[in-house]
Amino acid sequence: VRASWPGNDRYRGASAELVLRVARGAVEYELREGVRVRVSPAVRVRGEFRRDELTIRLVLDGPEGAAYLVTVWVPTKLLEDAGATVEDVTVLVDDSLASFVYEIKGGYCVIKFTVKFSRRVAEVVLKRVPVRLLLSDQRGRPLVGAVVRAYRGRALVASAATNSSGVAAVRVPVGSLRLEVEWMGLTIAKINASAAPEGLSLNKTVELYDMTLVVASQVLGQPVPFRAIVRGPVNASASAGPRGKVTLAQLPPGRYSVVIEHVGGKVERVVDLTKDVELQVRVPQPWESYFVMGTAALAIGIV
Repeated sequence: VRASWPGNDRYRGASAELVLRVARGAVEYELREGVRVRVSPAVRVRGEFRRDELTIRLVLDGPEGAAYLVTVWVPTKLLEDAGATVEDVTVLVDDSLASFVYEIKGGYCVIKFTVKFSRRVAEVVLKRVPVRLLLSDQRGRPLVGAVVRAYRGRALVASAATNSSGVAAVRVPVGSLRLEVEWMGLTIAKINASAAPEGLSLNKTVELYDMTLVVASQVLGQPVPFRAIVRGPVNASASAGPRGKVTLAQLPPGRYSVVIEHVGGKVERVVDLTKDVELQVRVPQPWESYFVMGTAALAIGIV
């Protein structure tokens, strides 16, 4: 645009030029079942709505280093028919959780998130479903207090601990997932699964064994109180009272170092745990030496 003024007797003429660049504000793409995606003209989009997974998958290409807003319009009726709410929505970009905002507008749930380019794969999952995992050992005993983490790609989407029945319940986005089970600080199981729109129920048996420690005096075999420190694939400790016996239950298989501390000293053993094990240990006790000396003296006196 050029503007000019010819001037007059008192002022010289002048002119100015303003360059305007006009571009479209946004480009809109129509997917199946009324789902729409709106992005900058600088961004190229290939997308699809997967009805069976209630997932909108987008492949986005934009200028390196630039950040653009992506707006996804989802009919609210689509969410209602699936039994989902906007609180169920999960947005992932390159398998990582992404922050987003939303509003309900004109019969649509409008979801907005920012993507920094170059090429990115984004997924908008519209529904979360319950997943129930029952954990037990090979003897049918529940794993109580195991931590179950649910991943979608690299993104941690939910976690829970097992209850007194060995059950962990989480809500995860519909579609593929990976469950990891942590027991006593060690990951003991990884489960690949797919969560259907109606949810998922799984049972998992894990290999765990018991280690029973029995400590008695060296001469008379009387029970000895002790404290055990166990180190190996997992670490544990336990104390035995007057019975001189304790069981460390549900340990993962592997090689363990067992240190037994008792009145008068300590002993160390190595245990390869590939089945239930009972380790019996005899330890010297100071009072036994007096007993032996007294018995010997009595015998000499009788003679």
